[in-house]
Amino acid sequence: MSELVLEEIVHVPKAKAWDVLVNQFGHVHEWNPNLQGSHFMNGESEGGLNCERHCDMDDKTYFKERIVDLVDQENVTIKIISSNFPMVHEMSGRYELESVSEHQTNIRIVLNVSTKPVIMVHLLKMQMRKLIKSSLIGLKYYLETGRAVDNDDFKTIRIDYKQLSPAQAFTA
Repeated sequence: MSELVLEEIVHVPKAKAWDVLVNQFGHVHEWNPNLQGSHFMNGESEGGLNCERHCDMDDKTYFKERIVDLVDQENVTIKIISSNFPMVHEMSGRYELESVSEHQTNIRIVLNVSTKPVIMVHLLKMQMRKLIKSSLIGLKYYLETGRAVDNDDFKTIRIDYKQLSPAQAFTA
């Protein structure tokens, strides 16, 4: 397994970040610009341990995920349980939340991936770094403004993000 770590400071309390990441688990498409759609599976309407979601990246590419571990408002581990990603053998990610202040939270994503053939892991990590960074920017925007993100408006959001200092938030 190869590891990739990215993080972002968001200007919201840790409880709000937790709510979006875990309780609203099936609605990830609202803040992840890499996704065309997502929904809870198995009749679930709120996230929790063993909760599953289906995510569509486009009309052809999908993956299904399950929450396999969580420590309330600290970290949540999500595993891909099926997908049609080429070369991916196993993939999981852990969101780690740390309060920076009463209204700031550091969100760290630790992604673990293995591929078949093994040599392809380096290529996949380069692609995943870009996708994960985009999802973190989308999450920051969604948490700080309350507005959904999609691929059409993400170019403008990314430009605005690059203008922000680490101490700044998106404005609603």
